[in-house]
Amino acid sequence: MQTVTDDRSALWRRSDSLADFEATMSGLLRPCRAQERRGARYRTEVLHDRIGGVGLTAVRTGGAARITVEPDRALSLLQIPIHGAFDSHAPRQESERYEAGAAAQLVDASAPLELDFHAATRMLIVDLAPEQLEALGGSGMARARGGRRRVSLESPAGARLLRLSRFLLAEIEAQPLDHGADALAEGLEQALIAAVGGALDHSAAPEPAASVVAAGDGGPLDRAERFMRAHLDQPVTPAEIAAAAGVSLRSLHRLFRARRGATPLAVFKEMRLERVHREIVSGRCKPNGLTALALDWGFNHAGLFAADYRRKFGQAPSETLRARAAGSSCGYML
Repeated sequence: MQTVTDDRSALWRRSDSLADFEATMSGLLRPCRAQERRGARYRTEVLHDRIGGVGLTAVRTGGAARITVEPDRALSLLQIPIHGAFDSHAPRQESERYEAGAAAQLVDASAPLELDFHAATRMLIVDLAPEQLEALGGSGMARARGGRRRVSLESPAGARLLRLSRFLLAEIEAQPLDHGADALAEGLEQALIAAVGGALDHSAAPEPAASVVAAGDGGPLDRAERFMRAHLDQPVTPAEIAAAAGVSLRSLHRLFRARRGATPLAVFKEMRLERVHREIVSGRCKPNGLTALALDWGFNHAGLFAADYRRKFGQAPSETLRARAAGSSCGYML
């Protein structure tokens, strides 16, 4: 058995033993049992890393095997076939096949699993803790058949989820993710949650359009954005925005995707960028420079701030500063 581990909780294990695969997966996600098929040979793989609060685990058995997974009170699982296909079985239900590029399976924490892997099957498992699940609909998962929901990967939203999943898998294959880069990890986590939510929205029955309101009318979107503008210089979580808007996290994400085409935190960042821009062009940049100004408005990484600013305004913050009339007190250019 070859084992690659990392002190940042990354893990990469390969083995010729299905028993090793069973032990690794039982300790990593949910307790499971792996049943060999007669005559099959195995070259198993478990690759695991985390992005913020979301776990990513790529698995394959390299041979035909049945994997029985026990329920778990904490973790719901989104199972995305990257190569090949897998078959899912549930009591008193017909089996369903999930093929790469076609569909993924979302499984509630309370639902047991029985999966048939094939020799070519490679699956990416996204484990969702209660806080991520709440953002995606919380108890709404219980309305899925047997605690399972088929998620299309053929819709535009599903295709985006698949592309992002493959990108993240390639990243953790190349090297363990840098968990010290908090801003990057937070952005990737939010992007992944938003992509999962978008794919779920397409796969679920539409909600009444009345839940989506325009900004400025005193509705949830207006309340959310007023709260965000009032706290641009403070750390803010999606849960706090949802509470200020008077809606659930799920509704908040749906609202922003429908009306703003982005997650609440992405919109919050755009608001912060606009505020920094106004501070620069109005001559209110502090004497200790652009770096301090960026920090004042919640940008803790100078390089990422400068890249986001250029994307939005078409120039570096220092170029905006130079375009102003002479007499600015800023001394440090980004």
